[in-house]
Amino acid sequence: MNTINSFMKIILSVIVIAVFVSCKPSEEKSNEVTWALLPFEKADQVNPILSLDTTSKFLCPVRNSIVQWEEKDVFNPAAVVRNDTVFLLFRAEDSIGKFAGTSRIGIAWSTDGLHFTKHPVPVLYPDNDFSKIYEWEGGCEDPRR
Repeated sequence: MNTINSFMKIILSVIVIAVFVSCKPSEEKSNEVTWALLPFEKADQVNPILSLDTTSKFLCPVRNSIVQWEEKDVFNPAAVVRNDTVFLLFRAEDSIGKFAGTSRIGIAWSTDGLHFTKHPVPVLYPDNDFSKIYEWEGGCEDPRR
């Protein structure tokens, strides 16, 4: 048992040293940020970038009827950049049901990052499948997670 305890102490010491060394700031690091979309400038003339659309219609597979899937709210976008296009996943709600709206996830895209085109129907939504017990009537939530 003493050899196991000694071995565990050695392993723990190695892990602590490795963490300490890897967290030590390096003088060689550059202040240049290479992963960000910079420079960032707020463009008030196109704020908000996405708005609700009371004319968007979608055949809800659970209700088996047409719903205005983004008539109440549009919010919580998550952005992804691929090549020259910014894609936004956003949450939109209708105003039907016990939670005063079912959430669905839509997608929009832009090549200038300011003016977006929305796909006409949601890309993720509750369906008549095994997940219905978890998704209906609330729907799909925050796409940023």
